Amino acid sequence: MSMYKIFIYWVLLLPVTCFSQVSITGRILNQADNKPVANANVFLSNATIGDHTLANGTFALRDVLPGKYDLVVSVVGFETQSQTVTVGNGNITIPVIKIRPKTTALKEVTIKYHTDPNREKYYEMFQGEFLGTSDLAKQCKILNPELLDLSYTETTKTLTATSIDFLEIANDALGYRIKYLVTDFSLQNFGTNDQKVYYKGRVLFEEMKGTQAEERRWEKQRQEVYENSPMHFLRSALNNRINEGGFSVQQLSVYANPARPSDSLINVRINFYKNLKSLNSQQRDSLALWIKKSKLPKTIQKLQPFQLNENDIIKPTDQPNQYALGCENDGLYIAYNKSGHFHINDHVDYLYNSNNTENTLIKFNSPFAFFYRNGVIINPYGVMYYGVWGRDRVAELLPINYTPPNATDIPDAKLAENINAKLDTFLIHHVNEKAYLHFDKPYYAAGDTIYFKAYVTLGEKHQPSGLSGVLHVDLINTNNKVDQSIKLQIANGVAWGDFTLPDSLPGGNYRVRAYTNWMRNEGDAAFFVQTIPVASALTKKIPESGTPGSKVPNNKADVHFFPEGGNLITGVSSKIAFKAIGTNGLGINLKGQLLDNDNHVVTTFTSTHLGMGYFYLTPEEGKTYKAKMTYTDGTQDVIDLPKAGEKGIILSINNDSIPKASVRIAASKTYFSENKNKVFTLLVWSGGVATTVPYTLDSNIITLDILKRRLHTGIATVTL
Repeated sequence: MSMYKIFIYWVLLLPVTCFSQVSITGRILNQADNKPVANANVFLSNATIGDHTLANGTFALRDVLPGKYDLVVSVVGFETQSQTVTVGNGNITIPVIKIRPKTTALKEVTIKYHTDPNREKYYEMFQGEFLGTSDLAKQCKILNPELLDLSYTETTKTLTATSIDFLEIANDALGYRIKYLVTDFSLQNFGTNDQKVYYKGRVLFEEMKGTQAEERRWEKQRQEVYENSPMHFLRSALNNRINEGGFSVQQLSVYANPARPSDSLINVRINFYKNLKSLNSQQRDSLALWIKKSKLPKTIQKLQPFQLNENDIIKPTDQPNQYALGCENDGLYIAYNKSGHFHINDHVDYLYNSNNTENTLIKFNSPFAFFYRNGVIINPYGVMYYGVWGRDRVAELLPINYTPPNATDIPDAKLAENINAKLDTFLIHHVNEKAYLHFDKPYYAAGDTIYFKAYVTLGEKHQPSGLSGVLHVDLINTNNKVDQSIKLQIANGVAWGDFTLPDSLPGGNYRVRAYTNWMRNEGDAAFFVQTIPVASALTKKIPESGTPGSKVPNNKADVHFFPEGGNLITGVSSKIAFKAIGTNGLGINLKGQLLDNDNHVVTTFTSTHLGMGYFYLTPEEGKTYKAKMTYTDGTQDVIDLPKAGEKGIILSINNDSIPKASVRIAASKTYFSENKNKVFTLLVWSGGVATTVPYTLDSNIITLDILKRRLHTGIATVTL
């Protein structure tokens, strides 16, 4: 029989963002007499931040990054207490924390330690499963084992343990002094080939000081542990870098064995033959056959030959920076090899081989395992590890803020958390309202009434605003003067209004402007403004903007060229949009030629709608370009295009596909040679949420797809 060990461990872990560092201060009192508690341990679970209270009960945790933490208070003789602390960008003072005395803890441990003759045996069992049996575990030592309360139940062959205070563990292999408060430990020792280990607790890491040689050794071994770890795998998968991280993932499907009938049918047939008074040879064979069928496995597991990608196993959730790991309730067979050479990827039995240093099987106790962006499982009860990860113990434990040298999977997570923290802080302090007016017609005539419905929303999610109660709406004439002004009451973010146009009103382009007093904080740019054409018997018919053949005197049209991505780069193809606006403020159609500095025609272009259009250009080194344009009234103009830079990177997006947006990133030769293999991040801002997509610049042209189902409703802004 192959040996296997089911391993579950739980450490209270919460996400840490990367932003400005703050301090957390507070005071610890005895609940019984309200007196200060001195020398109490106060720390943030699974981080390297902790303190001891002074004589007056005060503590200070410094250099804390924004995020959500589990703050733990522990001291001998008192119940351990914890509470969640959310850290922003300002220092935090925690309300007074009162802890309850624990009067029986020391007495119980003292009795068991001195009277149990098997304690040394139980401790060896505990140490072997808690620290592990690897080469790294041999360099770990528990410095205060007397704090352990050990108990063994013979009938169930179960060893349990807790610690009344922190176990101090010197991990000379990784260079950490670990303080571990064991709140629950269970080793079900069913037999040599069948063991189940479970433990949970709270942990504080302290980096050890050593010689330069020792610190180099520690850093190397930390990285080796990290490389084939759940933390590294989850970070790589979330950042679309499973293969780059050295991992391959296959689906282990489990389904009913088609060769095995149901238990009810098997029992009926076996009982039938057994109840016969005498069996002939054929009946004996039938009984043997059904007994053989009863011994067949009820389920069959099959390792699928194809590899899974990130989208197959990672799903977003409705919680920020939280994701779901799963695969149709099947297991995930994960192989790790730094060079990508996976020697054994189709034999599940190899998991339990002592020579297995690459392969792990994840089985799920629930449909999904949820984890934070930093690679920490939120519901550790939901997964079980078999193989390499199942053998890891405290000797291989790393703090969640560990970052290996030259890491390519961590910067993106830090960047996303940093951006989200900054944006959240900005939006809290810069609440913005927006107004939109929905008119009953696109144009009007003198004597008409302009009816409209107004929507006032709040924030990036455009929820109905309850911030302002009054909406100001102005009708501005062709001389830029306010003709009419009304105030409307806003109810649940909605208002209705109208303007009556006099019969004698001159025709022209009028404007309707809407704003609240709150919007005035951001200036006129935050106001809603829409041009409303008004016809009058006293004026000529207003031409529709961009109508083919319309003769709009432009005198001097305003034409702008917009290279996609912001700049032109020599040797890189760019999409260049343009817009032409006449003196009346309306779009004007045009045709043109693009000429180089030798007056050679490079390409031609024509506006397609309201004076807008686009063309493609690949600038050549040492050349400049100009556009020669002819407008609908026959006039001509020449405008110089922006000068192309010699090195840079261009971002372009094709949004034609419904399920995805295709991204193309192109770098010039010089820029690529200077930044080859660097990690870049594509940041997509939509619906008030930042989504990041990392990639490595391993080619001068990179193509990526952004799945729109992972974005949020509204306009998406993409930044490289």
